[in-house]
Amino acid sequence: MVLKRWSNLWYCVGIGGTVVLIVLFVIAVPGRGLPISVLEVTIELIQIIFIICSIIILKDRIKKSGSKKFR
Repeated sequence: MVLKRWSNLWYCVGIGGTVVLIVLFVIAVPGRGLPISVLEVTIELIQIIFIICSIIILKDRIKKSGSKKFR
């Protein structure tokens, strides 16, 4: 999904939605004392990687669009 050419708005929506899902997981599962499986930890790590990649893509796109305006 990240390979598609999303607009900057959709990257922000994706980052925000993923952050909300991570917060909900942290509140719901470990917060109530439920056991955490290896699969759940893996999913959370992949979500964090998605957030990092999306932020890198956004910064790069903003930098490129900003440099075009000043030329």
